[in-house]
Parts: sequence; structure tokens; C-alpha cells
Amino acid sequence: MISPRRLASIGCAVVSLVAAGPAHAISLSFLPTEGSVALGNTIDVDVIVSGLGASGSPSLGDFDLDIAYDETLLQLVSVSFGGLLGTPGVDTLNHASVAAPGLLDLAEVSLLAAFTLDALQPSSFALATLSFTALDFGTSALDFAEALAGDALGAPLLVAPAASGAVRIVPEPATLLLAGAGLAVLAGLRGRVRS
Repeated sequence: MISPRRLASIGCAVVSLVAAGPAHAISLSFLPTEGSVALGNTIDVDVIVSGLGASGSPSLGDFDLDIAYDETLLQLVSVSFGGLLGTPGVDTLNHASVAAPGLLDLAEVSLLAAFTLDALQPSSFALATLSFTALDFGTSALDFAEALAGDALGAPLLVAPAASGAVRIVPEPATLLLAGAGLAVLAGLRGRVRS
């Protein structure tokens, strides 16, 4: 036989699970979705969250992301946190490090109250800006290898399958013009030799 006290605690657990309802789903993406950068130059890519309540619940209280990129094509130069979880280093605890070659570990936890986060955040915003330097020609995919998030109260948020991004490393336009001019000269010389 179940004691009345045990039955009451089971009832409270069931009520709190039902009241909590299903977790809210958010989306993650990169902006630009596909970017181009000249070899040796730097490109900034924003990590975007969307699907939150506009100036209301749910807001984002924490996230932990692993972002994969091709380390033979891109070198991570810096990470700047967005500020809509609070002032970085003042109202938030954050962390960004290369966990393994081509894998960035990016995490932030807000120390602000839930009502402050609800009022502060729009439905979509940049979590962080990643700066990469182009090391070699090619295209590097950007993917979320792992993505965890929580609302302002610490309850988990479902993360919808995240959109991939890409960075294409291309020759500089001046290099292309110079190569094109060189090919035109060669074509002209070739035509003279045949005449």
C-alpha cells in the first residue's frame, strides 16, 4: 500500500510535469549562410538563434555549442559574445575555446533574472560573432556538432535541426584581373605566332 504522503508527492510530480508542458523549440543558424573571403583575409560569421518569444517568454538563459569547421582552410581568430544574455563578463559567464582541431566550444550563461531576459531579447539575435582567417582555397562547412540551450529559468529548450553554413575561400579580385590580363596577353601572342 502506498502511503498518503508518497501518493501526494507522486501527484505533485505529475502535476508539475503536466504544467511544464512540452519544451519550446528554437533554431540555430549562421549569417551569412554562405560567405566568401579572399585568401589571407578575415571573415565574420554570426551565430544566430531564432524562435524565441519577442520581448517575452521563452527567452534564452544559457547555451553550449560545439561548432565544427575545416581547420586546414580556416583559422579562428576571435569570438565576440552578442550581449543579449547580459553584458559579457558582468551579467554572464562565457567560454570560447578550440576544444579540438576544427571544433569550437562556445558557451554562455546569463546571471540576469528571467523577467529581465524576457524584456531584453527579441525573437532572433546573434549569440556571438566568430572571426576566421582564410588559410587556403576551398570551401569549409560550418556545422553545429552539438547544441544545448536553456530558457531564462534553466529549463531545457529543444534545438531544431540546425542549419549548416559555409565559407568559400577565393582569390582576391585583383588577382583574378591580373590572371585574366595575363591570359589575354598569352592569347594575343599565340594568335601572332600562328599568323
